[in-house]
Amino acid sequence: MADSDSVSLLTPLGLPTRIDPVSGNPSTLWKGFLCLENGPLLLTTITTGPYMRSDHLPVIIAFPSVPPPPPTSRRPRWSFKKGDLVSFQTELKSIIPPTTLPSDDKIHFLTEVLVTVRSHHFHLVTSSPSRSF
Repeated sequence: MADSDSVSLLTPLGLPTRIDPVSGNPSTLWKGFLCLENGPLLLTTITTGPYMRSDHLPVIIAFPSVPPPPPTSRRPRWSFKKGDLVSFQTELKSIIPPTTLPSDDKIHFLTEVLVTVRSHHFHLVTSSPSRSF
């Protein structure tokens, strides 16, 4: 497998990951295989990190930076122009959360309340604004 073009050891041959503290001899620990196939994984670099008081050096696998795809449309955003912030706050204050719920359920309750009350006062805009020119 070490001679394969599509599979590589996580720590390449000859990359020492352990230095014997007594003899100073390097050794390599092979923990698994990385399937490279084709594409950006072929551009990975594998190095070892600094000594961190362990019996092996950390293995660092650096993946190439891949730029994010260009945006295809404008991100959704909330429009507060038509909403009434005062009435939103008043409605929120009028809702009394149950005190007997476990913490996880209180978080879920609060999330549901915010989503519901928000929808009464504000709207989500998903389209691009019209151009004036």
